[in-house]
Amino acid sequence: MSVKTLEELQSDFANAQIELETTDAALSAMDPVKADERDVEELRAQFDEQEKRVAAIAEDIDRKERILKAREAVPRAEGSVEVGREPRTYEQGARNADGHFRSFFQDLFHSEQGSHEAQMRLNRHAREVAVEQRAAITTSSGGPGLVPPQYLLDDLAIFARSSRPFADSLGPRPLPETGMTFNVPRVTTGTVAALKAEGAAVSVGSTVTDYLSFSVNTVAGLQDISRELLDRSDPATDQVLGQDLAADYAKKLDTELLNQTTNGITVLTGTNAVTYTTGSPTAILLYPKFADAIQQVWTNRFAAPDLIVMHPRRWAQLLGGLDTQGRPLVLPDAMAGVQAFNTMAANTNNVPQGLVGQIQGLPVVVDPNISTALGAGTNQDTIIVTRRADQLFFEVGAPTVSIETGVLSGNLQVRVYAWGYFAFTFARYAKSTSIIAGTGLTPPTF
Repeated sequence: MSVKTLEELQSDFANAQIELETTDAALSAMDPVKADERDVEELRAQFDEQEKRVAAIAEDIDRKERILKAREAVPRAEGSVEVGREPRTYEQGARNADGHFRSFFQDLFHSEQGSHEAQMRLNRHAREVAVEQRAAITTSSGGPGLVPPQYLLDDLAIFARSSRPFADSLGPRPLPETGMTFNVPRVTTGTVAALKAEGAAVSVGSTVTDYLSFSVNTVAGLQDISRELLDRSDPATDQVLGQDLAADYAKKLDTELLNQTTNGITVLTGTNAVTYTTGSPTAILLYPKFADAIQQVWTNRFAAPDLIVMHPRRWAQLLGGLDTQGRPLVLPDAMAGVQAFNTMAANTNNVPQGLVGQIQGLPVVVDPNISTALGAGTNQDTIIVTRRADQLFFEVGAPTVSIETGVLSGNLQVRVYAWGYFAFTFARYAKSTSIIAGTGLTPPTF
């Protein structure tokens, strides 16, 4: 069980209060005569549980604050060691007493072979992870499952983030520790107000609510490596294997958010549709479609979108667009472009994935995980214009790693797994997303 920080507890408390107030509002809106008694009882039971959770988190916050105050009151002895300042078990370049590189993956393997020293180092690493407030999972089908050491996460972070630009743009929330499904309350019919003449009856309208359900997903990757490589690498296996697993894990997660059947944001039912149809696509013809996508969110969601996501080839088309005088429509310096002539977009970062610039005041993220096999010709991509605050994306955090020693033993190989859990829904406010699609989004020519 992981130990939460004061900031995490305060965040949990705020979320729990919102859930409690939402349930209270739903109870208050129910007609005491017409409402189904079972629905009322279910909501009351839910309210009671949420009230208990709010009280429990408040107690945890109070206890955490008292602990922190007590620690601050203790004078530090000269030469004392602070938690987190001591060398970690697994660090970049760390070596055992015999001078060999201290490999996380080697220790995972050798602990399965009965090595007491390897198991001790893994146990010490698990305690360090708990102190650092990162989750540790300790059960799997054939070996221990652990969060990778920090030096690997540091190396993998750049590699992994570049493989999941859309997911990172959403800003994932912590996934709750238990449960495989989530129910989010939402209002489907709002209160009705109307003009009222003096002495006349007030307009009557009842708020109607329901629940939006979505499930926890598992994303996983594996890598088979030889026993020789595992035993004799110093330290390439940890870095190369870790990067490969993390990149594959990140790509699969991001692809699910974008393209998962019925749930992915590009295939979600009820979003605003912007059709871009032309046999001769150009940057100039595409530009008005962004305005249409933005205004549809304004009109139907009554709020502003704050993100545009497109495939790298679509951004390249915009970069290559020229006006009638042969001047580029996208400039690397937005202010210089404004002073020279009207720019269509600003290019701030030349990268194949991630944040690249802005269009009509919205940041643009390019993501190669957007499908390019859509449409009648299976050669079209799509463009997403969305409001991030309306999207729910929960993630467990760093992927967990385990090792299997028996499955490939006949070939003197071992199998390394990385897996994690996440949950998401874009259906809470489908109209907060516009999807630009059509024959104008076929492969661009230059």
